[in-house]
Amino acid sequence: MIEALILPLPIVHSWLLGLQVFAMVMIVPAMVYTTGHSLLRPFPKLFTAMHWLFSAYMLWVLVSALTTLVTR
Repeated sequence: MIEALILPLPIVHSWLLGLQVFAMVMIVPAMVYTTGHSLLRPFPKLFTAMHWLFSAYMLWVLVSALTTLVTR
């Protein structure tokens, strides 16, 4: 069960690769969220669903990061 929570990323060997990993995990979803926030405002059910999905994603990132830090 815990293995499923660990981020499936290789060990980062350079700062540039680390920046790319950070962008894929945090910045790109935040940009998608911001875009969806403005586009889905007229649709309340989709707007709420987007918030639930993004909250679940952020919770998964937090739990997997902490699991990775503790188990590695």
